[in-house]
Amino acid sequence: MKNTNSKDLIRPYLPYMAMAWKFVKWYDSCFVPIQQEYRLTANERDILLFLHNHQGVNTAADIVKYRSISKSLVSKSVDSLIQRGFLQPHQGSDHRCVYLNIAPEAQNAVIELSRIQQHLFMMLGDGLTEDECRSLNSALKKMGDNVERYSRKG
Repeated sequence: MKNTNSKDLIRPYLPYMAMAWKFVKWYDSCFVPIQQEYRLTANERDILLFLHNHQGVNTAADIVKYRSISKSLVSKSVDSLIQRGFLQPHQGSDHRCVYLNIAPEAQNAVIELSRIQQHLFMMLGDGLTEDECRSLNSALKKMGDNVERYSRKG
């Protein structure tokens, strides 16, 4: 899209921004029953799903970096998950870093969370052709790259 000073520049993006907010609300609402069953907050749920979906990227610093959750909230949520037996911390060769593993006792909860997440994304893409998915992924990657580039400039 051309760079202009027109106030109409934002207009084409408004439906997508509204859809993104609706998606977040819908996504969160679909997890409520399972979160209640396992007494999980949304952040605890997101941390468990992040660790499940990103094998080998398993430190609190990784969660902060890739999920854009504040350090204090990650710390609080990780501490709660450890205390309640959902996560097992361990130190690797770098003693400054604590690695987080999903505890065996938490596997059922994580499997249920993952199943819900997969179903949500399947429904989100319902009716899209492979070409539409490729075009969407290409556009979203470019937009994500722009966010990264311009957010670093401050």
